[in-house]
Amino acid sequence: MFNHMISESTEEESKYVRTKLIEFNASQLSDDIKNRYEEINLNIKDADNQIIGGVLSVLCWNWLEVDILWIDETQRHLGHGSTLLMEIEKIAREKECTFIKLNTFSFQAPGLRMILGA
Repeated sequence: MFNHMISESTEEESKYVRTKLIEFNASQLSDDIKNRYEEINLNIKDADNQIIGGVLSVLCWNWLEVDILWIDETQRHLGHGSTLLMEIEKIAREKECTFIKLNTFSFQAPGLRMILGA
């Protein structure tokens, strides 16, 4: 048996674990993608220049992850979310990403379709 102890991580310890995994993953990647990282954030504004929706995402290595997709309640079901996602997918293709990820609760986006690869 091992003599190890499991404990809740401090913020510093969590950062250490994250950094070590990123270092390992980067060592397995080709040089052309290992330093690729950028935030890609888009919004939609109404005629009064007010933000009615937005998407916050991160491109890292060869994947793009959508962290936040939000549409104002008064503007939902009008296609704004789909429009933002289609633009993010277009950017991902242009940047030659091979993966795209969107996390959501089932109540947040019923009927929302991703068209990547369509």
